Amino acid sequence: MHFRHTDYLVVLSGRFIFGLRDLRREAGTFGRTTMLDMTGGALLIPPGVAHGFHCVEAGSLVYGLTHNWDIEDDLACRWDDPDLDLPFPAVDPILSARDRDAGSLQELLTRFEGVSA
Repeated sequence: MHFRHTDYLVVLSGRFIFGLRDLRREAGTFGRTTMLDMTGGALLIPPGVAHGFHCVEAGSLVYGLTHNWDIEDDLACRWDDPDLDLPFPAVDPILSARDRDAGSLQELLTRFEGVSA
């Protein structure tokens, strides 16, 4: 999830499942979740929407940002936190150290709501 930048993702090949949860309290879609199974196409993810993806089969993904990447604008929580309500199909995923060590959704919300962008 990001405070400031928008992500622009393009699936070039393969199959990806994206999980999205709206964390923007002011949005009419606050708290809603969705899972998107994509074999092509583009996805725009605005600030305040938590997101992750599972690569189901080998593929290529282009990832663009509206601002330069900044670690302070990059929040994470556990992909399998039950409060996230995103049923990723992964059983034993390969995770980055950041994703493996990420805290809970509640910790992410506390940080997100405690910082003004």
